[in-house]
Amino acid sequence: MTRPRRTRVLMLGPLPREGSAIGGTQVSFSELIRELRARGTLDIEVIDTSRDVSRPSGWRRGLEGFGLFARSLRAARERLEHCDVLMFNASSGAMLRAGPFFAALARLHGVPFVARCFGGNLELAIERASRVEAALAMRMLVQADLVLLQTRSLCEHFSRVARVEWLPTTRTPATAARRRDKPARKFLFVSQLRPQKGFAEAVEAIEQLPAACSLTLIGPAMPDTDVAILENHPRAKWLGALDRAGVARALAEHDVFVFPSYYDGEGLPGAVIEALQAGLPVVAADWRSIRDLVAHEENGLLVPIRDATALANAMQRLASDAGLVRKLSRGATTTGRAFEAAPVLARLESMLDSLSQGPALPASRPMLEVANDS
Repeated sequence: MTRPRRTRVLMLGPLPREGSAIGGTQVSFSELIRELRARGTLDIEVIDTSRDVSRPSGWRRGLEGFGLFARSLRAARERLEHCDVLMFNASSGAMLRAGPFFAALARLHGVPFVARCFGGNLELAIERASRVEAALAMRMLVQADLVLLQTRSLCEHFSRVARVEWLPTTRTPATAARRRDKPARKFLFVSQLRPQKGFAEAVEAIEQLPAACSLTLIGPAMPDTDVAILENHPRAKWLGALDRAGVARALAEHDVFVFPSYYDGEGLPGAVIEALQAGLPVVAADWRSIRDLVAHEENGLLVPIRDATALANAMQRLASDAGLVRKLSRGATTTGRAFEAAPVLARLESMLDSLSQGPALPASRPMLEVANDS
């Protein structure tokens, strides 16, 4: 019996690059590829669009970016005749700059085009773009066979003009959930170290807590980020960037996850999802779509942005109230399950397979409902 041919999907997106600072887009895209290939339902081919983000902005970085775009476009053109669907995975900035060209290429070859945007600021990026760039981006979204967005607010914003589905950040838990039931002592921050991610506020907050409390920071320092406050700090220890296994060990060893980000591009951070899946209560800034993950007094605590004192007060509550830790840890585990990869990936596979067979997608429930069934 002949085995049915698998849908061939050409995936363009940024993979982690050795020696370059790794961010959420690279991690999310590499996790997506790893999970899809492990499932074996689709035939996945990847074109890596990552660039060296550790280089400061300037003409050299701009020239590198243009060279990468030209190589990626040429590689896509060479492969498209052997593919059924083209899926462009990019941050909002890259989606605006490069998305219209890959969409046009897909139309030229008669291949369905899927735009998958990382982060939660696509609407802001379009508002801030030039008139021509914004018009091209909106035309791309309107004409795309499918637009996959990370946050519910973005889905609502663009559903009036595009065929939109919610594709949240997901993770297959790398460590078993452990219920926390003692007063918190060890706080953890995992993210790129850039000012808008709030690492300085986290350091300032730990200085206001009792001496028994400590803060561990994991993540690469971004260009022009001053990390002098971390040098020889008695209460805060910076471990640099760690691999997936290293982050999983850190999650298992800590009591509370701290995420005071006010970064414009914040969507559904994978690090927060991993923390929830590990059973860690999350203390986060009340910022953009963070409320999609962190429910105040249910699986974590929300504080105003850029307010180290409010952050310290929330951390102090968890350092002195074992009952609150227990309650929030229980809620964290429940939320983490809703963002496990398997049900969301199964729905994505179904959509991509349907696109390869014709323009119409089957009627379906929103991905949030599918995820919540797990």
